[in-house]
Amino acid sequence: MKIGIIVYSYTGNTLSVAERLKTTLEEAGDVVVLESIKAKNENPNTTKIELNVIPDARQYDQIILATPVRGFSVSPIMKTYLENWPNLDAKPIACFVTHAFPFPWLGGNSTLKMMKKLVEDKHAHVVSTGVVNWGSKKRESDIQKILTDFSDRKIWS
Repeated sequence: MKIGIIVYSYTGNTLSVAERLKTTLEEAGDVVVLESIKAKNENPNTTKIELNVIPDARQYDQIILATPVRGFSVSPIMKTYLENWPNLDAKPIACFVTHAFPFPWLGGNSTLKMMKKLVEDKHAHVVSTGVVNWGSKKRESDIQKILTDFSDRKIWS
């Protein structure tokens, strides 16, 4: 299986988790490609988003999406990317988000619900989700849970 990890990271925190996940999946024998979404203007306060690096999700058998939470919502750059996705014909998707708050109910959970809807609107299905609470003492256990859950082959079938 070819797995695509498609990430938007503003500070590098989300990217660091995605890189660890890539390593974990490769050690399990998977072929993994990590791609970053890039906007022409990465200012988080921009209202008009124009993407200049747009990963093609259709080339992957399985897809992992990763983004920071922005204002209790999906980051505008990831949202723009997902809104412009093609129909993905029931591909399995896993999603994780990172945010500064210590608890997932402070934006992480609601962001995952929004991502799930955006993904399902493109006829794909979400098989697993995770939240990394960057401000929590349990941050490392949050990351480990994502690494374990997303590398479990059972979720992908």
